[in-house]
Amino acid sequence: MGLMNIIHVLLSVIITVQATFQISVVPPSFFIVETQSTDLIVATIGQATTSTTASSLNCRIGRTTVTTSGGQTSTSTFGGSPFVVGTTDTSSNFGFVDNTIVFNVDSPFKLDAARVSRYELFPACTDPTDAANTQTNNASVIVHVFSNAKPSFRRPFDTATVNVALNSSAVVGARVYNATANIINDQATDVLAFSVRSIEPNVDYFTLNTASGILTNKVDLRTATQSPIELTIDVTDGFNSADRSLVLTVTLINMNQRPDIVGLPVTINRDENTQTLSIVDLSVNDEGVPTSLIPVCTVQPTGGNEVFDLVTRPISLKSRGNQFGSTFLDFETTPRYTVSCTVSDGFLQSQNEVLTFNVNNVNEAPVFSENLVNCIMDESQAGVSACNLGFSIRDPEGNRFITRLFQDENSNRFALTSNSNNNNQNNNFFTDDDRLTFNVDYDVDQGRMPERVTLFVNAVDEFGAISTATVSVVIRDVNDNVPEFNIINTAVDVTYQTSTGLLGSIQATDDDAGTNGEIDYRLVQVVPPNAINFVSVLGNGDIQYIRQYPDSLAGSSVYLSVEAKDRGTPTRSSTGTVVITLEATTTTSTTTTTTTTTTTIPTTFIPTTTPEPGFFDKPENVAIFSILMILLLLAFLIGLYFLFRWCITGSCCGGGTGQGGICDNCCRPPPPRRVQPSPMGYEDFDMPPVTASDYKGDFWNTGDYYVHGRPY
Repeated sequence: MGLMNIIHVLLSVIITVQATFQISVVPPSFFIVETQSTDLIVATIGQATTSTTASSLNCRIGRTTVTTSGGQTSTSTFGGSPFVVGTTDTSSNFGFVDNTIVFNVDSPFKLDAARVSRYELFPACTDPTDAANTQTNNASVIVHVFSNAKPSFRRPFDTATVNVALNSSAVVGARVYNATANIINDQATDVLAFSVRSIEPNVDYFTLNTASGILTNKVDLRTATQSPIELTIDVTDGFNSADRSLVLTVTLINMNQRPDIVGLPVTINRDENTQTLSIVDLSVNDEGVPTSLIPVCTVQPTGGNEVFDLVTRPISLKSRGNQFGSTFLDFETTPRYTVSCTVSDGFLQSQNEVLTFNVNNVNEAPVFSENLVNCIMDESQAGVSACNLGFSIRDPEGNRFITRLFQDENSNRFALTSNSNNNNQNNNFFTDDDRLTFNVDYDVDQGRMPERVTLFVNAVDEFGAISTATVSVVIRDVNDNVPEFNIINTAVDVTYQTSTGLLGSIQATDDDAGTNGEIDYRLVQVVPPNAINFVSVLGNGDIQYIRQYPDSLAGSSVYLSVEAKDRGTPTRSSTGTVVITLEATTTTSTTTTTTTTTTTIPTTFIPTTTPEPGFFDKPENVAIFSILMILLLLAFLIGLYFLFRWCITGSCCGGGTGQGGICDNCCRPPPPRRVQPSPMGYEDFDMPPVTASDYKGDFWNTGDYYVHGRPY
């Protein structure tokens, strides 16, 4: 019994090993587009018997039959297609279930429907427990390859209507239309992209989502001004585009209307000297209904902002200063202005709202660069003192003109002069040489002529237009008068009984005003000189009796020469003489008042001529001279110092040469002279004979025998 069981088991094993199995492929056919862009399971390999599981088999593509687009077939037992058997092995490029037939997008063999239209794939599987047990049968999957199909629009022509009056339809982002396209025989991996090829008219109202094909508002359609709008839309799947584009016509209804400025456009002409300021009044209609909207206006050229008042209504010309009726219009500067106005309802602005303002030329009077000029002059003879007026005159039209003084009670004393010889010839009469001067000898002393005068200068062009400028003239007093003594001066005769103190005064007059007419007095001479101890003259002209005169002067007269000098620049002076009588001793104490005559002696100053000041009469010259003298003195002292150092030390700077200076022989005795002995011994000197004639002094006599060296 045991032997029989063993035999049965062995027979079962032999039968199992040698048993065959059959495989199946599901589905038997599959469709794929040549533009497939991802890995894709085509079929699953199964088995018809249950001797082993399909997942335990090792399968591969055993045979491939290829059918070309021309109908020719060929069979290959090796890989030659983009199809493989997948596995769950992590080292593999696939993550599919074991024993699935997969399209490998990374295969070097690419799908091309124009070349191969069909693949028939025959798998071959091996039992892993018996490598010799491999089954290849007729089970297969047929893969049909199709070309990429072009997308197409369901309707190539379509319309859409938008009611702009509805806020929900007009706002940004509101949907207008959804473009859709058909995909034939393509896989879900195809991605459609929509685009707008053209818009007629060329407006930018809408935006198209390229992925979804949804058309929305790009702007608020209440700003739209054109309708209908025709859009041409294209679609592509990334490989092919639709043969026919979608033509979409969008119609806008109940569109917003532009506001309108009533009164514009308009053209207005005005003379440049117009006195009418108001130009035009503006109002605004929106949808034909008056509104409170206010237009905003600008002017060209930009200088027109000084000419027009564009803020208030009506639009007007600005007044020039406080001159009523005078404007800034000037044909020669700007003959035309363009005023552009706009108004907005929040969505649309008005258009073509223009005011054209033309300036008409009118002959204008010459223009002074300054309307008021201040002029300072000194009283002088005619034509001497002058004032540069410093303004220029321009005629706007370039006409010739003349200048003249307006005739009044003072104008005949003045004259306009020019060294440029341009009067009546050009538009710039007043140059650097043009001036105002005196037409007469002008004298302000004693109020003979006014010190302040207002003159008016007229400029008259060749057509009679006239303009006026004001010249305010101040005439300064100059020191041109010499103090003059009164012809008769009163003095007091002095007696022994006269008390000391004030005897009288001497006075002079000066026609000049101010300090030029203020006079100081000075006693310049007394005759006899010793009388100065008894009488004198003070600075204010008072004659003072100082003390009792001696008998030696009694009965004589004292002559006082007094100088009267004004305080002007330069100063002017004159000299007068006062005679004082000193009475002799009398028995009465009667004081007799007498009248003396003073003689006016003018100084060297000539009243009508102002001498030129000397060099040292000017303070600045004195200051410069003083500084130069100080610098010269410092230079002399510095030079003397260095000369002394050189003399003592032998060097101007530093510590000296150590050998003394050049003054050593002057300041010190020379060293003693050393006498060298003669190598020949004493020298013999032959003395000349002495005669008596050699001794002829006061103490030498011929008979005293000193001549022989033997005195007695």
